[in-house]
Amino acid sequence: MIFPIFKYFNNPANSNSFEKFEGICSCCNQKQGWRYIGPYQCNESISDLCPICIASGDAHNKYAIIFNKGNNPEMSHLSDEIIAELVQRTPSYQARRFEPYETRIFNWITHCDDACVYYGYASIDDLNSVRIEDRAGIFNAKKIAIQYWDWFLSEVPNGLLTDFSSEAHHFRCLHCNKD
Repeated sequence: MIFPIFKYFNNPANSNSFEKFEGICSCCNQKQGWRYIGPYQCNESISDLCPICIASGDAHNKYAIIFNKGNNPEMSHLSDEIIAELVQRTPSYQARRFEPYETRIFNWITHCDDACVYYGYASIDDLNSVRIEDRAGIFNAKKIAIQYWDWFLSEVPNGLLTDFSSEAHHFRCLHCNKD
């Protein structure tokens, strides 16, 4: 199966939001080879959704499933079309501190009046490239004092952040390419 293109989620096959799967999609009743294991909110427990049904919106239409928050204040300036794309047709990123299928969905990063593209966990190179003036914004969001930046980077073994206290995700603006 070729993965569908998600406007706001880069390379989903290499994320931890999908896994190879030999079973049948609970939405389209087809064997697609992959299933979604990321967070969602739904009144039903759904465990075998293929990426095609998420991208097309069929999963949302059939189950009223929500993949990302669309009602947080940081997104209030976005158009209804962008919010619908995120909430109904974009898989959520998965934080390491949660188990698959847990119903914790996250806020999406925005910039230039649009949602940013998710690129996965931030690597040490991603973090080292953050401009000094932007570091405070990252730490303010995490409620950590900026003087701990070097400690934060020292918590990154093998290029990936490994626990909640030092977890970071890589997003990039579609318009200005700011990370």
